Amino acid sequence: SIMPNLGDGALRPRENQAMMGTPAEIKLLKPDVPWYKDTAVEFSRQQISVDMYLFPYQYMDVSALSELPKFTAGTLCSYVGFNPEKDGPRFESQLHKRLTQKTAFEAVMRIRCTKGMRITNFYGNFFIRGTDLLALPNCTSDSVFAFDLAHDETNMPSAVVTVQAALLYTSSEGQRRIRVMTQALPITNSTSELIASIDTDTVCNLMSKQALDLAFKTTLDNARMRLQQTCVDIIRTSKGGRSVS
Repeated sequence: SIMPNLGDGALRPRENQAMMGTPAEIKLLKPDVPWYKDTAVEFSRQQISVDMYLFPYQYMDVSALSELPKFTAGTLCSYVGFNPEKDGPRFESQLHKRLTQKTAFEAVMRIRCTKGMRITNFYGNFFIRGTDLLALPNCTSDSVFAFDLAHDETNMPSAVVTVQAALLYTSSEGQRRIRVMTQALPITNSTSELIASIDTDTVCNLMSKQALDLAFKTTLDNARMRLQQTCVDIIRTSKGGRSVS
């Protein structure tokens, strides 16, 4: 793969070793041209999803290119220094799966939660229409979305927090369908019960997404401090045996 260097989406090499490890490093991780996001938003409106496969042997501005799959509910796979013998089977397997897996087309999804809680942030590949409608030109079993829940009220009115997601989509047979998924999560004041219920892989993944989101909005140092403080809070709570709410 080579980086686009002509036309509206032309990119220029931005790698700068002098900026690495400084507060300015975050600028290298942000797109510096609006064309890819603007194009992705228009693609989303037209129900077009972009899957991107990169085979870089030199610098590639992935931060800009990734805007296309990010805002069209697509995927991005990068094979740095592509070796046909080593990477060929993996690429073939990923491409074959993407082309043949069951897909929901022209989808939109809305997530809501029980009274007393509210959703503050969404994470994943999508474009948000309005404040809470996720536009998904394509959606598969590999599509993953995360969100933050925040308290609106000090005391919860029930013993469970209910989260419901509704996905409206078109099937491969051309039928318009809606799929509703509802989950009731029990509330506890016991630290041990809370810690025992944690899915470590999911929590680590969500913490990484939260840190990335904060880094793009502020600095990498703030993201690192957020991760460290979250880990400290988890350990302190689990070791201290205090009740939580």
